[in-house]
Amino acid sequence: MKKATLALVSLVITAIPAFSQELPPPAPAQTTKGRYWFFADKVKPVDDSAEIMLWIALPPNHPGQDVEIIHICPEPEEIIEDTLSGNRVVFWRITSFEDKNILFYYDFVFSRWEVRTDVDPDSIADYDTTSVEYMRYTASEPWIELTDDIRAKAYEIVGVENNPYYQARKIYDWTIDNMVYKYPDINERGAEKSFYNLKGDCGEFSVVFCALCRSVGIPARTVTCVWLDRPGHQWAEILLPGYGWVPVDPSIGQVFTGKSTVGSSKEFLDSFAAYIGMPTLDYNYFFGNLYTERLIVSVGNNIEVSHPDLGISKTFRFMQPGGYICYPPSVENNGLSGKVTFSGTFMFGEDAGNFKIARKVAKPYMVKLGK
Repeated sequence: MKKATLALVSLVITAIPAFSQELPPPAPAQTTKGRYWFFADKVKPVDDSAEIMLWIALPPNHPGQDVEIIHICPEPEEIIEDTLSGNRVVFWRITSFEDKNILFYYDFVFSRWEVRTDVDPDSIADYDTTSVEYMRYTASEPWIELTDDIRAKAYEIVGVENNPYYQARKIYDWTIDNMVYKYPDINERGAEKSFYNLKGDCGEFSVVFCALCRSVGIPARTVTCVWLDRPGHQWAEILLPGYGWVPVDPSIGQVFTGKSTVGSSKEFLDSFAAYIGMPTLDYNYFFGNLYTERLIVSVGNNIEVSHPDLGISKTFRFMQPGGYICYPPSVENNGLSGKVTFSGTFMFGEDAGNFKIARKVAKPYMVKLGK
């Protein structure tokens, strides 16, 4: 296995509500073991070009979690690291097929804890606008497009405010007040389209928020996670000098205003708050704080992988963590029968290594990608 480092690409307010509710002491960090399973089944080579190439994100170390990768199987071709985002992508390339069913997996242990951010807006220093980090996360890019309309709306939202904390808070409130939660077709994704439609899921709330923040010079990016027993979620984070990356979750924030199409009953909100490890039902919590019950799997959009020796260069708009829960799909095959199928899932706790249960959980997500 070889290890590579991915080259970085340059790409006085009183009306703003603040989160001031007294919270219980944070719960101790929790440690859980996990495994990501990926199944390739009914594999049948039809010519000498037969191969499977698979890229899967490894959960990164990030504010709110520490991750230790224990074992990766089979031995990967490469692990690609982006030191700025913290993303790590494992790459497998299989060209020898002794079995019709091929299993890929990685084992890990992760600790997770609540993130609470106590920001003094008056203490925020100026940005270093020449840094690679600032330039990367204030640039326009696919799915976080900084169009003329988005820029104009961003400046309209912030008005005369020039403090990035208060600017971002205004953008958070605008996103909650104006976006409607609706799961989009893949062709309708991206800030440009979702801003125009004012509709989208958690990912679209996040990219619209990021595009508006970037338009006024606030570095912003998305964070993608999985829940511990169901499909995942995406939120945003902003960079504040002296505080680092601060989480902002406009889609779940909207849920706790009672304005979301997802649900608004007290019973639903209580249940959901308990499920994600949220210590309050106050929507202001989601501007600067992060609940516990999630595993972050990737950071940002447009995750790049490059293998010069193979003549391969790809960009994934998001990875959750890959395979078919990725765009474009991060599994490719050549020279195989069209009956080949792919499926994958995370498993946690005592059942993390249970093959039969993992098979059962992954089956509903099975996808045929053969040629």
